[in-house]
Amino acid sequence: VPDIAEHFGNGVRRGEQVPAFSAAIRDLMDKYSITKVIVAGICAPFINAVFSWGEKKIPLNGIIALDPDFSSPTRPVKKAYQFSLKKIFSGERWMLIFSGNSVKSRYFPLFIRQMLRPLIRLRDNPDNMNIPLVQIWRNLVSSGVPALIISAKDKTQHLYIQQVNKIALRGVDRSQVRFLAISGTDHTFMTGDPRETILREVRSWLNQYFPE
Repeated sequence: VPDIAEHFGNGVRRGEQVPAFSAAIRDLMDKYSITKVIVAGICAPFINAVFSWGEKKIPLNGIIALDPDFSSPTRPVKKAYQFSLKKIFSGERWMLIFSGNSVKSRYFPLFIRQMLRPLIRLRDNPDNMNIPLVQIWRNLVSSGVPALIISAKDKTQHLYIQQVNKIALRGVDRSQVRFLAISGTDHTFMTGDPRETILREVRSWLNQYFPE
């Protein structure tokens, strides 16, 4: 299963799902006379929607992305000790701990975290950033398409999403992009029962940008 999942994930990150995804969207538009398209989903739908829009295969009036994946499809297999060392020396992971947004934060007294946090800096270019995806995402935001980005605050992925968007949207008006970080849940948003929070935020976002 891990091999299959990794192969599928890399395919999505390369845009290999775009033909099937965009064809399904077009079929729905034709069948139900849909004129506005809002794509919502966890992880992969964000990638498919952004790539499909970039290739002008679908219109996109809005996007709701839960823990979107901005990583590159090239992910070399690491040995166990290499992976452990990467986690130990990861600036993103230590920033998560020192900001109080990790379950491991409790092992470090508040004054220690406040003292050490300025020493940790996130890299200007995060590892494995999906450059083609990020470039299209920047163009999408620049075009004025509203977006709601929801992330799991207690996970390193949350800081990665923040850093990628800091780079991708630099100098771009992103007032129509709303970011929400939810504590106590995971990548699939199945733990901590965040459903009410997500539904409330989605309703608010829809009422703001699509009141009809």
